[in-house]
Amino acid sequence: SQETNESTGRNSRVLFRGHRLDRLEGHKVQLAVKLEWNGEVFEGVSVVPDLPLDRLEGAADATLRTLELVLASGAPPQPSPDDRLAFALQGAKVVGAFTHEYVLVTLNAIAYRSALSLTGSAQVGESMLRGAVLATLQATNRWVQLRLNPGASPD
Repeated sequence: SQETNESTGRNSRVLFRGHRLDRLEGHKVQLAVKLEWNGEVFEGVSVVPDLPLDRLEGAADATLRTLELVLASGAPPQPSPDDRLAFALQGAKVVGAFTHEYVLVTLNAIAYRSALSLTGSAQVGESMLRGAVLATLQATNRWVQLRLNPGASPD
């Protein structure tokens, strides 16, 4: 089921549509993340060294690049280019707790020349990369929703 903003009839949730890893020359990989908002699919990418921690951070970074595309498409225009909504990844890590592994992501959400530190986590499950994407989406969910749907209550 899709949640809809009744006042605009627009899809108010950002939906995860998949991720992909492509090997490149020079021991690098390109990670791509697809998200859907308001019926439109957005894809962001990140190129990183082909090492486990870099791939994990690359998946989180590709998610942030995709969210920036979503925000550029749907958030109200900013008064100045310096006020562009953006994200900066601080790090991603796999941690063990209570017999499970989790991906922990921490990042800065930047708006109006100020930064807010956000953190998210997700169980690794079958894929660490998918866990990194989901942890990033969990960290940014409320912040993004408030910018895409400025009149909505923050739940």
